[in-house]
Amino acid sequence: MVDREWLPGGLALSGNTVGGTPTTAGTFPFSVVVTDARGKTTSKAISVDIASLLSLNGRCDVAPCSVEAGCTTVCGSLGSQSGGVGPFTYTPLGSLPTGMGLSGLALTGAFPAGSWKFGVGVTDALGAKASLAAAFDVFPHISLANGSCSQKAGSRLTCVIRMDYTGGTGKPSGVAINPKTPGRKGTTAVLSGGVVVVTVPAQALPTSGKLQIIITDSAVCGPSAGQRCTDTATATYVFQ
Repeated sequence: MVDREWLPGGLALSGNTVGGTPTTAGTFPFSVVVTDARGKTTSKAISVDIASLLSLNGRCDVAPCSVEAGCTTVCGSLGSQSGGVGPFTYTPLGSLPTGMGLSGLALTGAFPAGSWKFGVGVTDALGAKASLAAAFDVFPHISLANGSCSQKAGSRLTCVIRMDYTGGTGKPSGVAINPKTPGRKGTTAVLSGGVVVVTVPAQALPTSGKLQIIITDSAVCGPSAGQRCTDTATATYVFQ
């Protein structure tokens, strides 16, 4: 007989076999007592480990996740898992986004523009299986065009460069001049009316230069948390 007080719920002893479908996870010690025809008995203490059911919770299954092309690491999470017994095996179901790989429940590499639908299957060490679906809508990476201006030296007129940007969320969060290319004193770069406007103050003498302009989008690209998508372009000015 078996000490049923400690037998996991859903399991029962039949002959020398414990079988059934366990209902509770945990470690359960119990004792089995065997009695022969002459009334002689022997017992053995046994412990059985019941693992939690392997379960997956998708992040981009009910609705597609929207990310910017070029995003990596911080955008690749497909969801979370619980239960099961490791080690786990992860298998793509369908085609992953072009150029990307799979590491657990996360995509590796940089997202290409386009719409992507696929799935991931997980198998644990005991053969239990689970799967989730994933979909991503990937919009084009923000892009800033080069620009230039020419002005007459000594005219007291500023040199204004208008630089168009495309892609991204359409709502860039900022623009800056690379401090390694500061330009003339008083030079500014601002977002204005859907373009980047670079203004170089009037110069009394002939001069020229190139500025590296950095535009930052409102979308996150990674690889670090909070690291936003950016693009750079060259603004060239000439006073002659």
